[in-house]
Amino acid sequence: MHELSEERISKYYSKYLFKSPETRILVTIYILGLTLYSAVLYLRGTFTPLSLIAIIVNNGLLYLVLRKTVIAKMNYARRFLLLLTYVLYLSLIMDVLASFTININVPYLVTYISSTFIIFILLIPENKVLTLLNTSLAIVMYYLLLSPLANDVRHCSSFIFPSLIACLFLAGLYYSISGKVLGVNSRLLAKSFLDLWFAHDPRILENILQKYGVTKNLWVKLYAIIKDNKLKGILLSTLIHSGPLRNVGSSKYISIFKEILEKKLEAPVVIFHTATTHINDLVSSLDVAKIECFIYTS
Repeated sequence: MHELSEERISKYYSKYLFKSPETRILVTIYILGLTLYSAVLYLRGTFTPLSLIAIIVNNGLLYLVLRKTVIAKMNYARRFLLLLTYVLYLSLIMDVLASFTININVPYLVTYISSTFIIFILLIPENKVLTLLNTSLAIVMYYLLLSPLANDVRHCSSFIFPSLIACLFLAGLYYSISGKVLGVNSRLLAKSFLDLWFAHDPRILENILQKYGVTKNLWVKLYAIIKDNKLKGILLSTLIHSGPLRNVGSSKYISIFKEILEKKLEAPVVIFHTATTHINDLVSSLDVAKIECFIYTS
């Protein structure tokens, strides 16, 4: 019978739900994607080394551009490979489907440029115009390298630039509409989640939640287990809920309280998850720190 501990649960979620594959696995998947792409071109009779060169140059430029974004805060190589692999396979699938219906002379003419919508969605909240411009140039460079393969270079060029503008416009429209629907600054909200997810920085999201939080009295009770005048353990119960997510607010209060109590009292500590809901989440980690200080000094 295995012990169900907080550490084991955390490792499970970290390994299977919130952790991307190892770098070597992502590299293998990426190379496999390029191989499949080459096979599709070969079967269509349009394979040329220039096609692979264009993709690799584009990916290299994107790597340099996105290094200055929040994506690069931690584990950048792995995160970039994950994003790259997603875009590559999405484009590959759409390209294969399109091959059965229309004759594509320029690989990824529609699908690869449309995938920049995803990148623009990630970049717009950071409000870095230069980064957006450089990203667009990296995409344009891909098609400029492929222009010798096009039957009609002028027609190809007339498609590329309007498509980039359309992707940028649609991404901006998405934030505009979502902001009106939610009644909040959607770009700031998106930035708060990006900072939280990629940099483990909860400050912006906590500041947003502070505006919507309410003041409540939530009790914290400690029960001492004593035998032969010796402290054998501590039971802690509280109305505080563990949430809302990751390291925001009171999400990690259980491990924090457990650590300080065991360190101070030198006894085992059990903290119950009482029948509360997310309405009792603390919106700021500063509130947790205040309770932590009170427990430690009392």
